[in-house]
Amino acid sequence: MKLRHWWQTLGRLTRRLITVIGVLLVLAAVAIPAGLAVRNRLYCDPYDVRRVSVGEGEQAQEECVGVSAGYAFEQRFNKIVQAMAGENAFATKGGPGTYVTIAFLGPLTQPDPRVAHQLEGAVAAQRRANHGQVVGETPPIKLVLANTDSSESNWRETTEDLLAMVDSGDRLVAVAGLGRSTSSTLESLKLLATKNLAMVGDAVTSDAIDSTKVRGFVRVNPRVSEQVRLLAEHVGDSAESAAGGKRWRTAALIHSAKPGDFYADSLAAAFKQHLKKQWEAGGNVDYPFSDPPGNQWQIIMSNLCARPPDMIFYAGRGSDLRAFVSSLGESGKCLGQVKIVTGSDAVRLKAEQFPASTFDAISLIYAPLVEPLLLDCTDNQSYQRLLEAYRDLGFDKEHLATGWGIMAHDAVLTAAQAVRRAAGGSGKDPVTPGDVAGFLPLFAQPNTAVSGASGPVMFDSATGNRLRLQLPVLQFRQGGPPDVLSDPRQSKEHPCHRQVGLTPP
Repeated sequence: MKLRHWWQTLGRLTRRLITVIGVLLVLAAVAIPAGLAVRNRLYCDPYDVRRVSVGEGEQAQEECVGVSAGYAFEQRFNKIVQAMAGENAFATKGGPGTYVTIAFLGPLTQPDPRVAHQLEGAVAAQRRANHGQVVGETPPIKLVLANTDSSESNWRETTEDLLAMVDSGDRLVAVAGLGRSTSSTLESLKLLATKNLAMVGDAVTSDAIDSTKVRGFVRVNPRVSEQVRLLAEHVGDSAESAAGGKRWRTAALIHSAKPGDFYADSLAAAFKQHLKKQWEAGGNVDYPFSDPPGNQWQIIMSNLCARPPDMIFYAGRGSDLRAFVSSLGESGKCLGQVKIVTGSDAVRLKAEQFPASTFDAISLIYAPLVEPLLLDCTDNQSYQRLLEAYRDLGFDKEHLATGWGIMAHDAVLTAAQAVRRAAGGSGKDPVTPGDVAGFLPLFAQPNTAVSGASGPVMFDSATGNRLRLQLPVLQFRQGGPPDVLSDPRQSKEHPCHRQVGLTPP
């Protein structure tokens, strides 16, 4: 009898257990997909970067932001990130503690060719550092990508992700790239400086950002004021004298009024300073445009036609320059022959197509970050090694034409060389962010310079600005290489000086 009660009790418990298990399975069947759905809404596969909404209203779009060693952020980066993953596997094969990490930071989901060119240059520099002699071969360099989104609105979250990597097994010691010349970039750099991170800009051109504002910052690119000073030598008083004073006499300024755009602000200020005579002769004209300009080009054209200048100083981004040039080509016939003078972002127009007649009456003159046509010579061994790295990685060397890949390469290579200096002759000394940052301003003379593809990389130890970079003045040509109006190879300091007669401009 007792046995029967025991058997009945066991049966009831078994049925209850089965019921509980069934309920749990049902809940799991509902909860797991629901949980995955929530996670998919918050993160991007493979879940090491966040999914966010960027923009407002109809302009809103989803993007992936954060830091990753293997996520491509956009499909156009797949080949680049696969190459980077291979380099990272080589760098980290010894395990944590045997390598250090450099991050490439910026608005990586911007929809223009710039980012892909930059990432190719960065990976090429990583390859050179890990497989060549860049002041030794250890410690190996791991490279990660850090995306702040296309509008840089997630700069703080991504920067905090980087700060968390300093004391991790990845040992983040330096950040390269750094984004554009904006107020968001400046705030990001200030936050990175709280961990003493070394920072090497590749296209941070504004004079409003330097190491007097942010400790540990240097840049391999030229500043806006350098670009305009060079342009002034070509279109300023000396050029007037050479032409009998009959050209380049008056100018109007067109500038972006977007808040926090330090590039545009620096350009406007530099034009007023270095080409003051021409601007004042044109009536101190300063026409601001909004972001986006919309129909403002029409009224700006009317204003220009009312008092036609010889030159237009364009202080804005290349993304708006295309629309301005198109509007000038369509509505600016009243101006006759006119020169647009602008900064390095004009290189964006290389990817644009205009009607064949657009440049019949328009000349577009600019100073670039760098011009590869003037660097490709046998004497410039660093540039030849960059080309070798591109071939090894399967990258298109034609992408170097914009200069962005060259600047990104030199930024990452500079950070890598500072790492190797900090690691000592054995390559085994402990390396901290502060150690790496401390070496950057010491690359100050030709015998200590980094052998960059753009030439010897040296810095002003007080400001972090690059020294003695040889720049050309170029005239844009649609569908082909630019005309070289001022050739820096005439300088003995240019890496291709000896072959200036052998390398076609």
